[in-house]
Parts: sequence; structure tokens; C-alpha cells
Amino acid sequence: MSAAQILYVVFGSIAVLAIIFLCVFFPVRRVVLRNHYHYFDYRIIHKIAVVYDYYLINNFSFIASTGEKKNIDHILFANKYIYLINDECYKGDIEGTPKDLSLVEYTKDGRHYIDNPYMSINSTMKEASKMTGLDESLLIGVVIVNDECKVGVTSDSKTIYLIQRRKFKKLIKAIESRDVGLLNPDELASAVKTLDNINLRKGDKK
Repeated sequence: MSAAQILYVVFGSIAVLAIIFLCVFFPVRRVVLRNHYHYFDYRIIHKIAVVYDYYLINNFSFIASTGEKKNIDHILFANKYIYLINDECYKGDIEGTPKDLSLVEYTKDGRHYIDNPYMSINSTMKEASKMTGLDESLLIGVVIVNDECKVGVTSDSKTIYLIQRRKFKKLIKAIESRDVGLLNPDELASAVKTLDNINLRKGDKK
């Protein structure tokens, strides 16, 4: 076998292996991200909490004034706002408006209607305000969705956001740069204590 033939076989084998790797890697990666989206969201939020010395409560659950159980995946106590964050993972792209009872999800199987996460996080924010005594203007609601999901939801809200995971850090930086005062330390400490006391699921804290 000549040198040229050997090179052809070697590079041909490498090309075949590369194609096989790419065919396997991306589908497996999508499955892992979809099945463990809570963890990947947590990892980004936790990193922000560590870098900026914010306080973080995870896996928060409480009984609202209506008797309904409310769940919040993460509560991030920053310098100017308190962020109530929920994780969502969708198979397709979503469209709609914050006021719609349902959003439309487009998947390879067609068009489906899903619960509007804006409604849920808005209700949770109001109840959290009641439970802590914090002014609702100090609360920011964020719904993090997987990066593969294209968000076609139009909103001009400055307090509730539906955003892809990769854009979360930039969002926090933008909100925390607003020209508003810092949270009152005593008020913040009281809110942390109240939320910790009513938490039905004592989660990880930082």
C-alpha cells in the first residue's frame, strides 16, 4: 500500500468517526439538557450568586393566602431586587403574549397549547409580597427556558421576563444596573428570614 493510500485510509477513517460522533453527540446532548434542565439553570444562577455575593434559596415552596401551594425553583437576593425564578423546558418554540391564558408551542408534532408561565409567576410574586411584606416593585419574576426554545412572546414588562438560559446573566446585569436605590439591608434580612421560615422544602442555600 502506497503512502497516498495509507493517508487516504487514515483521513477517511477520521472523517467517518467524526461524522458518527456528531450524529450521536448532539442528540444525546439535547436529551441530557432536557432531562436535567433544573440543574443547568441552577448552575448558572449559583455562579452569579457566588460571584456577586448574592443570597440564594432553591426549591422553595409555600402555602399562599388562598390555601394553594406555590413553588419557586430559585430565589435570588441581589443588591436592588429579589428575583423569583422558575425553570421551564419546552420541546418546541413558544409564542403568545403575557396576558394570554395559554401560550402556543410549536413542535414537530404540530401546534399545542401550554399553560402561560407569566400567569403563574405573576400570581406567585403577589403572594410572596403578601407573605414577606415587601413591596411588589422590589420583586422581579423570571422564567428561564431551555436555549433550544425560541421565545416569540412579546412583552414590555419591566418586572416579569421569559428568557433563554444563555441570556439570564445578561438580564440580571441589566436590571441591577437600573438607577434605583439598593435594598434596605434590614428589610432584606427580614424577607430572607420570613421566606426561610415558611419554606416547606428546605432547599440548598448560599
